[in-house]
Amino acid sequence: MNSRTIAAVLVVIGGGLLFASLFVQWYDPGTSGWTAFEVLDLVLAFAAVVALSAGVGALFGERWPEHARFVPVIGLVAFVIVLTQLIEPPPLVHDASRGAGGFLALVGSLILIGGGVLARRESITDRRDSDEARKRTMQRRHEEGL
Repeated sequence: MNSRTIAAVLVVIGGGLLFASLFVQWYDPGTSGWTAFEVLDLVLAFAAVVALSAGVGALFGERWPEHARFVPVIGLVAFVIVLTQLIEPPPLVHDASRGAGGFLALVGSLILIGGGVLARRESITDRRDSDEARKRTMQRRHEEGL
């Protein structure tokens, strides 16, 4: 398994965990991420979908999609959001104890950061390879007089 595939799988797993965590209990009694947050649930869901699309695009495409370069930042933003919500819960559930959903989101965002760093490195390599191929093609055309 090459490093591009490993990075793509990590990004897919991290994005999937982050998205799935929104349906799991974040706070007692039975409050999921969807019901506890006003806007942050949509931000986390959007982050997870963007990361998932980048990972799936890399798995089934020839190279990393252009938006894959943002995956480490997406993971870091998700990590900060989740960590702050675990430390200081929203007013709706201020005194409630923490459930598994928040910690699942925390793990998912950390996996996203790791996979995103690998993806960023691989996407830069993909871009360099395509630039080199384009230069070789232009050089060959120039030599042939085209």
